[in-house]
Parts: sequence; structure tokens; C-alpha cells
Amino acid sequence: MNRCLPCSRGDRMNENVFEKFPILETRRLLLREVVNDDLDMIFSFNADPDALRFVARDYYTEKNEAVIKRQSLQAGFHENTGIIWTFILKETRASLGYGGYFDIAENRIEAEIGYGILKEFWGQGYVSEAVEEMTRFGFDEMHLQRVFGRVDPKNIPSAHILQKLGYQNEGVKVDDEFARGRFFDMTIWARENQQ
Repeated sequence: MNRCLPCSRGDRMNENVFEKFPILETRRLLLREVVNDDLDMIFSFNADPDALRFVARDYYTEKNEAVIKRQSLQAGFHENTGIIWTFILKETRASLGYGGYFDIAENRIEAEIGYGILKEFWGQGYVSEAVEEMTRFGFDEMHLQRVFGRVDPKNIPSAHILQKLGYQNEGVKVDDEFARGRFFDMTIWARENQQ
């Protein structure tokens, strides 16, 4: 049975994507469900001040925080509110980061996209590959009408990736998030499904 959610435009979101965790693939990456083997990567990313420089989140200080994160990411899938993949480098099988959709809005058929990778993998095009495939999946398989990302205006590399992939700058939300004793501004980058 193909269960769908109504959209204000009369379109439908494909709920079948939540029946079995979807595995995606790019030229160099495998995108699969977050599992216990990813806990070291999750902790390393979230404990690294460089990796979180533009992310409104407190730094992890204990390994158990990675367990809680994994559990919340898996719960999002089971509650039909998120799909988060671990990015695996095909050549070495190393997990280099994670990302995907969260806060999937049933009534508006939109979702926020987010991503992050360990800094030793920065600047090699892995995020662009992953975001391009996740965006394709969001439009072609999930039938989302809009995908958006929130990027700190100082995070030029992340903004460049979204712009290169057809996302449009919709403006800055001032003092959008609070973490580590300060407010973070966020630029909204969005892309509409053209199908």
C-alpha cells in the first residue's frame, strides 16, 4: 500500500521511504544508516571546535553523548521525521561524516538538510557528492517540494556547496540559534522541486 501525506499544493510525500532504511551511493561514497560502528566518528566530529565552528551546538565531552545522538537519529527515522546517513568512503570503508534530512514537515512537504564531516576529509568534494545525492533522493524518492539548509553566513564553503547545487539564498535570520554562550545568525538556502 502506498501511504502518502497531503500537501498544501495537493502533492504527496512518499512515506514508503520509511519502510526500510534507504541506502544511497555516489561515485566515491556509500550513504547508509547510522550504527554503533559510527560512534567514534560522531563523537570526534561533535567534540572538534573546528568542525563545530559554525554549528550552534555545545561540544561533546563524553562518549555517551554520541550514543544519545545515534539513538535520536535512529528515532527520527522510525518516527518519519528524519533520515540521516553516515557517509562511508568506498575505497577505505572509513566513516567520514553524516547528514541528511530532519524536521520533515508533513503539512508543507519540506525538510531541512544538514551535514558535517571530519576535518581530515575537508576540501575533497565529499560533502558536495553527498548533498547532491541526498537532494536528488529528497525530490525524486521522497517527493519533497522544498529542501532548505541553514548555514552560518561566515561558513563560505558550505554556502558555496549549496549554491553550486542550485540552492538559492533566501536571506539571513539574525540570532537564529543560541549555543556556547552566543547567538548564531543563519542564512537560509533553499531549493524547490522543479518536477
